[in-house]
Amino acid sequence: PGTQFETPDGTFTGLEAGNIIRIYTTTTYDEPQYVVTYKKGDSWDWTDLDVTVADGVVSVTVADETTATEIAERGLILRGQAWTATKIVIAVAGEEEEPTPDQTSFILSTEETIAGNWAKAVQLSISDMADAKVAENDVLRVYVKDFTDADGEPSISLSYSDAEWSWKDFTTTYQYYNPATTTAYVDFAITGELLSVLQATNGENALLVRGKGYTTTKVELIKAEGYYVSLSDKSTALYLAGTADVQIERSLLAGFNTITLPFAATAKELTGSDDAYLAELSGVSTEDESTTLTFKKVETAVANKPYLIYVATAVDVQAQSGKEVAALVDDWNNQTWSGSFYMQGNYTPGKSVAGNYIVSGEDKIQLAGSSATLNGMRASIVDNSGSGVKGALTIAIEDSETGITTVLTPAQVSGLMFNLAGQRLSQPARGINIIGGRKVMVK
Repeated sequence: PGTQFETPDGTFTGLEAGNIIRIYTTTTYDEPQYVVTYKKGDSWDWTDLDVTVADGVVSVTVADETTATEIAERGLILRGQAWTATKIVIAVAGEEEEPTPDQTSFILSTEETIAGNWAKAVQLSISDMADAKVAENDVLRVYVKDFTDADGEPSISLSYSDAEWSWKDFTTTYQYYNPATTTAYVDFAITGELLSVLQATNGENALLVRGKGYTTTKVELIKAEGYYVSLSDKSTALYLAGTADVQIERSLLAGFNTITLPFAATAKELTGSDDAYLAELSGVSTEDESTTLTFKKVETAVANKPYLIYVATAVDVQAQSGKEVAALVDDWNNQTWSGSFYMQGNYTPGKSVAGNYIVSGEDKIQLAGSSATLNGMRASIVDNSGSGVKGALTIAIEDSETGITTVLTPAQVSGLMFNLAGQRLSQPARGINIIGGRKVMVK
Protein backbone atom coordinates (compact mmCIF):
# COMPACT_ATOMS: atom_id res chain seq x y z
CA PRO A 1 0.00 0.00 0.00
CA GLY A 2 1.22 3.50 -0.83
CA THR A 3 3.89 2.32 -3.28
CA GLN A 4 3.49 2.80 -7.01
CA PHE A 5 5.69 2.41 -10.09
CA GLU A 6 5.62 4.64 -13.18
CA THR A 7 6.93 3.05 -16.36
CA PRO A 8 9.93 4.86 -17.89
CA ASP A 9 9.43 7.17 -20.88
CA GLY A 10 9.38 5.31 -24.17
CA THR A 11 8.23 2.00 -22.71
CA PHE A 12 5.17 1.86 -24.98
CA THR A 13 6.41 3.62 -28.11
CA GLY A 14 4.64 2.11 -31.12
CA LEU A 15 1.77 0.64 -29.10
CA GLU A 16 -1.28 -0.17 -31.26
CA ALA A 17 -4.94 -0.91 -30.70
CA GLY A 18 -5.45 -4.62 -30.05
CA ASN A 19 -2.01 -5.09 -28.49
CA ILE A 20 -1.89 -6.89 -25.15
CA ILE A 21 0.28 -5.51 -22.35
CA ARG A 22 1.37 -8.39 -20.11
CA ILE A 23 2.81 -7.57 -16.69
CA TYR A 24 4.56 -10.54 -15.07
CA THR A 25 4.38 -10.50 -11.27
CA THR A 26 5.35 -12.29 -8.08
CA THR A 27 3.73 -12.19 -4.65
CA THR A 28 4.04 -13.91 -1.28
CA TYR A 29 0.51 -12.96 -0.18
CA ASP A 30 -2.74 -14.81 -0.68
CA GLU A 31 -4.82 -11.89 -2.00
CA PRO A 32 -2.79 -9.32 -3.95
CA GLN A 33 -4.67 -6.35 -5.44
CA TYR A 34 -3.70 -5.33 -8.99
CA VAL A 35 -4.40 -1.81 -10.31
CA VAL A 36 -3.06 -0.52 -13.65
CA THR A 37 -3.62 3.17 -14.37
CA TYR A 38 -2.72 5.83 -16.92
CA LYS A 39 -3.21 9.61 -16.79
CA LYS A 40 -5.68 10.82 -19.37
CA GLY A 41 -6.22 14.28 -20.88
CA ASP A 42 -5.00 17.73 -19.95
CA SER A 43 -6.48 17.44 -16.45
CA TRP A 44 -4.31 14.36 -15.76
CA ASP A 45 -7.27 12.49 -14.33
CA TRP A 46 -6.37 9.00 -13.19
CA THR A 47 -7.99 6.27 -15.30
CA ASP A 48 -7.93 2.63 -14.14
CA LEU A 49 -7.73 0.12 -16.98
CA ASP A 50 -9.57 -3.20 -17.20
CA VAL A 51 -7.21 -6.06 -16.36
CA THR A 52 -7.33 -9.84 -16.29
CA VAL A 53 -5.07 -11.87 -13.99
CA ALA A 54 -4.03 -15.48 -14.58
CA ASP A 55 -1.09 -17.37 -13.06
CA GLY A 56 0.50 -14.15 -11.85
CA VAL A 57 0.30 -12.41 -15.25
CA VAL A 58 -1.70 -9.15 -15.36
CA SER A 59 -2.99 -8.48 -18.91
CA VAL A 60 -4.35 -5.23 -20.39
CA THR A 61 -5.90 -5.27 -23.87
CA VAL A 62 -5.51 -1.91 -25.64
CA ALA A 63 -9.08 -1.06 -26.65
CA ASP A 64 -8.51 1.55 -29.40
CA GLU A 65 -5.99 3.89 -31.00
CA THR A 66 -6.83 6.74 -28.62
CA THR A 67 -5.98 4.55 -25.63
CA ALA A 68 -2.82 3.34 -27.37
CA THR A 69 -1.69 6.93 -27.95
CA GLU A 70 -2.45 7.95 -24.37
CA ILE A 71 -0.47 5.02 -22.93
CA ALA A 72 2.41 5.54 -25.38
CA GLU A 73 2.69 9.23 -24.43
CA ARG A 74 2.05 9.00 -20.71
CA GLY A 75 3.00 5.47 -19.71
CA LEU A 76 1.39 3.33 -17.02
CA ILE A 77 1.29 3.51 -13.25
CA LEU A 78 1.25 0.19 -11.40
CA ARG A 79 -0.53 0.34 -8.06
CA GLY A 80 -2.43 -1.88 -5.64
CA GLN A 81 -1.09 -4.07 -2.86
CA ALA A 82 1.26 -7.00 -2.18
CA TRP A 83 2.72 -7.65 -5.62
CA THR A 84 5.97 -7.07 -7.47
CA ALA A 85 6.22 -6.45 -11.22
CA THR A 86 9.15 -8.36 -12.72
CA LYS A 87 8.69 -7.78 -16.47
CA ILE A 88 6.41 -6.00 -18.98
CA VAL A 89 5.82 -7.42 -22.45
CA ILE A 90 3.84 -5.98 -25.40
CA ALA A 91 2.22 -8.79 -27.39
CA VAL A 92 0.19 -8.90 -30.60
CA ALA A 93 -3.31 -10.32 -30.16
CA GLY A 94 -3.19 -14.07 -30.66
CA GLU A 95 0.52 -14.27 -29.98
CA GLU A 96 1.41 -17.13 -27.67
CA GLU A 97 1.94 -16.07 -24.07
CA GLU A 98 5.42 -16.30 -22.62
CA PRO A 99 6.02 -18.99 -20.00
CA THR A 100 4.78 -18.02 -16.55
CA PRO A 101 7.66 -17.15 -14.21
CA ASP A 102 8.59 -19.84 -11.73
CA GLN A 103 6.35 -19.96 -8.69
CA THR A 104 7.97 -18.40 -5.61
CA SER A 105 5.52 -19.39 -2.87
CA PHE A 106 4.16 -22.81 -1.84
CA ILE A 107 1.60 -23.50 0.91
CA LEU A 108 2.79 -26.56 2.88
CA SER A 109 0.11 -26.63 5.57
CA THR A 110 -3.13 -24.88 6.53
CA GLU A 111 -3.65 -27.05 9.60
CA GLU A 112 -4.60 -25.02 12.70
CA THR A 113 -2.65 -26.56 15.58
CA ILE A 114 -2.54 -25.40 19.19
CA ALA A 115 1.00 -25.86 20.47
CA GLY A 116 0.38 -25.86 24.20
CA ASN A 117 3.27 -27.86 25.64
CA TRP A 118 5.46 -29.28 22.81
CA ALA A 119 3.18 -32.31 22.55
CA LYS A 120 1.55 -31.22 19.27
CA ALA A 121 3.36 -30.32 16.08
CA VAL A 122 2.68 -29.47 12.44
CA GLN A 123 4.16 -32.14 10.19
CA LEU A 124 5.49 -30.88 6.86
CA SER A 125 5.81 -33.08 3.80
CA ILE A 126 9.43 -33.39 2.68
CA SER A 127 8.13 -34.68 -0.66
CA ASP A 128 6.12 -31.46 -1.13
CA MET A 129 9.24 -29.44 -0.35
CA ALA A 130 11.22 -31.47 -2.87
CA ASP A 131 8.52 -30.84 -5.49
CA ALA A 132 8.91 -27.12 -4.76
CA LYS A 133 12.67 -27.50 -5.43
CA VAL A 134 13.58 -26.32 -1.95
CA ALA A 135 17.04 -24.76 -1.89
CA GLU A 136 19.44 -23.15 0.56
CA ASN A 137 18.34 -19.64 1.65
CA ASP A 138 14.68 -20.37 0.94
CA VAL A 139 12.42 -19.44 3.86
CA LEU A 140 9.83 -21.38 5.85
CA ARG A 141 7.25 -18.90 7.13
CA VAL A 142 5.15 -20.13 10.06
CA TYR A 143 1.99 -18.10 10.72
CA VAL A 144 1.03 -18.05 14.40
CA LYS A 145 -1.60 -16.49 16.68
CA ASP A 146 -3.10 -16.66 20.19
CA PHE A 147 0.05 -16.40 22.29
CA THR A 148 -0.69 -18.01 25.63
CA ASP A 149 2.56 -17.67 27.60
CA ALA A 150 2.45 -15.05 30.33
CA ASP A 151 5.57 -13.36 28.96
CA GLY A 152 4.15 -13.39 25.43
CA GLU A 153 7.18 -15.17 23.99
CA PRO A 154 6.27 -18.57 22.53
CA SER A 155 8.95 -21.19 21.92
CA ILE A 156 9.01 -22.33 18.29
CA SER A 157 11.35 -24.99 16.93
CA LEU A 158 12.03 -26.55 13.55
CA SER A 159 12.80 -30.25 14.03
CA TYR A 160 13.50 -33.33 11.92
CA SER A 161 12.65 -36.92 12.76
CA ASP A 162 13.68 -40.09 10.96
CA ALA A 163 11.53 -43.18 10.48
CA GLU A 164 12.23 -44.27 14.07
CA TRP A 165 11.25 -40.77 15.32
CA SER A 166 14.78 -39.93 16.38
CA TRP A 167 14.76 -36.16 16.86
CA LYS A 168 17.15 -33.57 15.51
CA ASP A 169 16.46 -29.89 16.25
CA PHE A 170 17.79 -27.27 13.86
CA THR A 171 18.91 -23.93 15.24
CA THR A 172 18.08 -21.38 12.57
CA THR A 173 18.23 -17.63 12.94
CA TYR A 174 14.86 -15.95 13.09
CA GLN A 175 13.53 -12.71 14.54
CA TYR A 176 10.57 -12.31 16.84
CA TYR A 177 9.61 -9.03 18.52
CA ASN A 178 6.80 -7.73 20.73
CA PRO A 179 4.29 -10.57 20.24
CA ALA A 180 0.70 -9.40 19.82
CA THR A 181 -2.55 -11.31 20.16
CA THR A 182 -3.25 -11.04 16.43
CA THR A 183 -1.80 -13.26 13.71
CA ALA A 184 1.92 -12.83 13.11
CA TYR A 185 4.62 -14.97 11.50
CA VAL A 186 8.08 -16.36 12.18
CA ASP A 187 10.63 -16.98 9.41
CA PHE A 188 13.11 -19.87 9.37
CA ALA A 189 16.00 -20.04 6.91
CA ILE A 190 16.72 -23.25 5.02
CA THR A 191 20.36 -23.72 6.01
CA GLY A 192 22.88 -25.87 4.18
CA GLU A 193 22.77 -28.41 7.02
CA LEU A 194 18.98 -28.67 6.94
CA LEU A 195 18.94 -28.89 3.14
CA SER A 196 21.39 -31.81 3.17
CA VAL A 197 19.15 -33.69 5.61
CA LEU A 198 16.06 -33.03 3.49
CA GLN A 199 17.79 -34.16 0.32
CA ALA A 200 19.06 -37.38 1.95
CA THR A 201 15.64 -38.58 3.11
CA ASN A 202 13.42 -40.94 1.16
CA GLY A 203 10.36 -38.78 1.78
CA GLU A 204 8.99 -40.95 4.58
CA ASN A 205 10.50 -38.89 7.38
CA ALA A 206 9.10 -35.67 8.78
CA LEU A 207 9.98 -32.03 9.26
CA LEU A 208 8.08 -30.66 12.24
CA VAL A 209 7.15 -27.23 13.54
CA ARG A 210 6.66 -27.65 17.28
CA GLY A 211 6.82 -25.69 20.51
CA LYS A 212 4.49 -24.14 23.06
CA GLY A 213 2.49 -21.01 23.74
CA TYR A 214 0.91 -20.33 20.33
CA THR A 215 -1.41 -21.63 17.61
CA THR A 216 -0.08 -22.37 14.11
CA THR A 217 -2.44 -21.40 11.26
CA LYS A 218 -0.37 -21.89 8.09
CA VAL A 219 3.13 -22.83 6.90
CA GLU A 220 4.51 -21.46 3.64
CA LEU A 221 7.72 -22.11 1.71
CA ILE A 222 8.99 -18.90 0.12
CA LYS A 223 11.71 -19.21 -2.49
CA ALA A 224 14.72 -16.98 -1.92
CA GLU A 225 13.95 -14.90 -5.02
CA GLY A 226 10.40 -14.21 -3.77
CA TYR A 227 11.23 -13.38 -0.17
CA TYR A 228 10.98 -9.83 1.07
CA VAL A 229 10.90 -8.01 4.37
CA SER A 230 7.85 -5.96 5.36
CA LEU A 231 8.40 -3.20 7.93
CA SER A 232 5.69 -1.05 9.51
CA ASP A 233 5.98 1.70 12.09
CA LYS A 234 2.65 0.71 13.64
CA SER A 235 2.89 -3.08 13.96
CA THR A 236 5.30 -5.73 15.17
CA ALA A 237 8.29 -6.56 12.98
CA LEU A 238 9.13 -10.18 12.22
CA TYR A 239 11.55 -11.18 9.49
CA LEU A 240 14.63 -13.15 8.61
CA ALA A 241 17.88 -11.22 8.34
CA GLY A 242 19.54 -11.48 4.93
CA THR A 243 19.38 -10.05 1.42
CA ALA A 244 15.82 -9.15 0.50
CA ASP A 245 13.50 -6.57 -0.99
CA VAL A 246 11.96 -4.36 1.70
CA GLN A 247 8.42 -2.99 1.77
CA ILE A 248 8.16 -0.06 4.21
CA GLU A 249 5.19 1.63 5.88
CA ARG A 250 6.59 4.87 7.30
CA SER A 251 5.80 8.54 6.54
CA LEU A 252 8.07 11.57 7.01
CA LEU A 253 6.85 15.06 7.90
CA ALA A 254 8.17 18.13 6.10
CA GLY A 255 11.28 19.25 7.97
CA PHE A 256 13.28 17.08 10.36
CA ASN A 257 12.36 13.55 11.42
CA THR A 258 14.16 10.73 13.18
CA ILE A 259 14.66 7.39 11.46
CA THR A 260 16.16 3.99 12.30
CA LEU A 261 16.30 1.18 9.72
CA PRO A 262 17.87 -2.30 9.67
CA PHE A 263 19.78 -1.72 6.40
CA ALA A 264 22.12 0.81 4.83
CA ALA A 265 20.57 3.47 2.57
CA THR A 266 21.02 7.02 1.34
CA ALA A 267 18.49 9.81 1.91
CA LYS A 268 17.67 9.87 -1.80
CA GLU A 269 17.04 6.12 -1.85
CA LEU A 270 14.63 6.49 1.04
CA THR A 271 12.78 9.60 -0.18
CA GLY A 272 13.46 9.99 -3.90
CA SER A 273 14.50 13.61 -3.25
CA ASP A 274 17.84 15.23 -4.08
CA ASP A 275 17.28 17.74 -1.27
CA ALA A 276 16.87 15.16 1.49
CA TYR A 277 19.79 14.36 3.78
CA LEU A 278 20.77 12.29 6.81
CA ALA A 279 22.67 13.52 9.88
CA GLU A 280 24.12 11.71 12.90
CA LEU A 281 24.70 13.04 16.42
CA SER A 282 28.35 14.11 16.59
CA GLY A 283 28.81 16.60 19.44
CA VAL A 284 27.32 18.61 22.28
CA SER A 285 28.26 21.98 23.74
CA THR A 286 26.75 23.63 26.80
CA GLU A 287 26.90 27.27 27.89
CA ASP A 288 25.19 29.06 30.75
CA GLU A 289 21.85 29.49 29.05
CA SER A 290 21.81 26.97 26.18
CA THR A 291 22.82 23.51 25.00
CA THR A 292 23.59 22.78 21.35
CA LEU A 293 23.49 19.30 19.84
CA THR A 294 25.56 19.09 16.66
CA PHE A 295 24.58 16.65 13.92
CA LYS A 296 26.95 15.91 11.04
CA LYS A 297 25.58 15.17 7.56
CA VAL A 298 26.33 11.65 6.33
CA GLU A 299 25.97 10.12 2.88
CA THR A 300 24.64 6.69 3.93
CA ALA A 301 22.80 5.43 6.99
CA VAL A 302 24.19 2.38 8.81
CA ALA A 303 21.88 -0.49 9.78
CA ASN A 304 20.23 -0.09 13.21
CA LYS A 305 21.75 3.36 13.82
CA PRO A 306 19.40 6.30 14.52
CA TYR A 307 19.61 9.49 12.43
CA LEU A 308 17.91 12.77 11.70
CA ILE A 309 16.48 12.84 8.17
CA TYR A 310 15.45 16.07 6.48
CA VAL A 311 12.85 16.35 3.70
CA ALA A 312 11.52 19.59 2.22
CA THR A 313 8.00 18.17 1.80
CA ALA A 314 6.13 15.31 3.46
CA VAL A 315 6.85 11.94 1.82
CA ASP A 316 6.45 8.19 2.37
CA VAL A 317 9.64 6.17 2.77
CA GLN A 318 10.15 4.22 -0.46
CA ALA A 319 10.42 0.45 -0.84
CA GLN A 320 13.96 -0.86 -1.28
CA SER A 321 15.34 -3.62 -3.48
CA GLY A 322 18.16 -6.07 -2.78
CA LYS A 323 19.09 -4.72 0.65
CA GLU A 324 21.27 -6.58 3.15
CA VAL A 325 18.85 -6.51 6.07
CA ALA A 326 20.33 -6.91 9.54
CA ALA A 327 18.73 -8.41 12.61
CA LEU A 328 16.78 -5.77 14.52
CA VAL A 329 18.62 -4.17 17.44
CA ASP A 330 16.09 -2.39 19.61
CA ASP A 331 16.17 0.08 22.48
CA TRP A 332 19.27 0.33 24.69
CA ASN A 333 21.75 -1.25 22.27
CA ASN A 334 20.60 0.86 19.35
CA GLN A 335 22.06 4.31 19.91
CA THR A 336 24.58 7.00 18.95
CA TRP A 337 26.63 8.49 21.78
CA SER A 338 27.89 12.06 22.06
CA GLY A 339 29.02 13.12 25.50
CA SER A 340 26.16 13.01 27.96
CA PHE A 341 23.54 12.80 25.19
CA TYR A 342 22.62 9.90 22.93
CA MET A 343 20.04 9.04 20.28
CA GLN A 344 18.05 5.90 20.98
CA GLY A 345 16.35 4.17 18.07
CA ASN A 346 13.35 1.88 18.33
CA TYR A 347 11.40 -0.54 16.16
CA THR A 348 8.74 -1.48 18.70
CA PRO A 349 5.58 0.64 18.25
CA GLY A 350 4.34 2.53 21.29
CA LYS A 351 7.74 2.75 22.98
CA SER A 352 7.73 5.07 26.01
CA VAL A 353 9.99 8.11 25.52
CA ALA A 354 8.95 10.01 28.66
CA GLY A 355 11.60 12.59 29.57
CA ASN A 356 13.41 12.27 26.24
CA TYR A 357 13.55 14.86 23.47
CA ILE A 358 11.57 14.36 20.28
CA VAL A 359 12.22 15.84 16.83
CA SER A 360 9.11 15.89 14.65
CA GLY A 361 9.03 18.07 11.55
CA GLU A 362 9.01 21.85 11.24
CA ASP A 363 12.55 21.98 12.71
CA LYS A 364 11.23 21.49 16.25
CA ILE A 365 12.71 19.67 19.23
CA GLN A 366 10.69 19.28 22.39
CA LEU A 367 10.73 17.52 25.73
CA ALA A 368 8.38 14.51 25.80
CA GLY A 369 5.73 14.31 28.49
CA SER A 370 5.18 11.47 30.94
CA SER A 371 2.80 9.58 28.61
CA ALA A 372 4.66 10.19 25.33
CA THR A 373 5.35 7.23 23.02
CA LEU A 374 6.96 6.71 19.61
CA ASN A 375 5.99 4.43 16.76
CA GLY A 376 8.61 2.20 15.18
CA MET A 377 11.59 3.12 12.95
CA ARG A 378 12.13 6.36 14.90
CA ALA A 379 14.45 7.64 17.64
CA SER A 380 14.49 10.00 20.61
CA ILE A 381 17.30 12.03 22.18
CA VAL A 382 18.25 11.16 25.74
CA ASP A 383 19.96 13.51 28.22
CA ASN A 384 22.11 11.19 30.32
CA SER A 385 23.88 13.95 32.27
CA GLY A 386 21.59 13.73 35.28
CA SER A 387 21.56 17.51 35.64
CA GLY A 388 19.00 18.41 32.97
CA VAL A 389 19.26 20.88 30.11
CA LYS A 390 19.71 24.49 31.13
CA GLY A 391 18.27 27.15 28.86
CA ALA A 392 17.36 26.47 25.25
CA LEU A 393 18.14 23.19 23.52
CA THR A 394 19.38 23.85 19.98
CA ILE A 395 20.18 21.60 17.02
CA ALA A 396 22.98 22.51 14.62
CA ILE A 397 23.59 20.74 11.30
CA GLU A 398 27.23 20.53 10.22
CA ASP A 399 27.98 20.07 6.52
CA SER A 400 31.46 18.54 6.07
CA GLU A 401 31.54 19.41 2.35
CA THR A 402 30.85 23.13 2.73
CA GLY A 403 32.02 23.65 6.30
CA ILE A 404 28.76 25.51 7.02
CA THR A 405 26.92 24.91 10.27
CA THR A 406 23.21 25.75 10.29
CA VAL A 407 21.42 26.30 13.60
CA LEU A 408 17.79 25.14 13.49
CA THR A 409 14.79 26.57 15.25
CA PRO A 410 14.72 25.13 18.81
CA ALA A 411 11.70 24.77 21.04
CA GLN A 412 12.40 26.80 24.16
CA VAL A 413 12.84 24.61 27.23
CA SER A 414 13.79 27.42 29.59
CA GLY A 415 16.16 30.39 29.66
CA LEU A 416 16.18 33.81 27.98
CA MET A 417 16.15 34.81 24.30
CA PHE A 418 16.49 38.29 22.74
CA ASN A 419 16.62 39.82 19.28
CA LEU A 420 19.40 42.21 18.22
CA ALA A 421 17.36 45.17 19.51
CA GLY A 422 17.43 43.64 22.99
CA GLN A 423 13.73 42.75 23.00
CA ARG A 424 12.80 39.61 24.96
CA LEU A 425 11.56 36.72 22.78
CA SER A 426 9.16 34.00 23.87
CA GLN A 427 10.42 31.79 21.05
CA PRO A 428 13.22 32.02 18.44
CA ALA A 429 12.63 34.25 15.43
CA ARG A 430 14.13 34.02 11.97
CA GLY A 431 17.45 35.82 11.72
CA ILE A 432 20.00 36.48 14.46
CA ASN A 433 18.86 35.72 18.03
CA ILE A 434 20.72 36.09 21.33
CA ILE A 435 20.32 32.70 23.01
CA GLY A 436 22.21 31.97 26.18
CA GLY A 437 24.32 35.06 25.73
CA ARG A 438 25.55 34.22 22.23
CA LYS A 439 24.43 35.02 18.69
CA VAL A 440 22.57 32.24 16.91
CA MET A 441 21.37 32.33 13.29
CA VAL A 442 17.91 30.76 13.05
CA LYS A 443 16.57 29.56 9.70
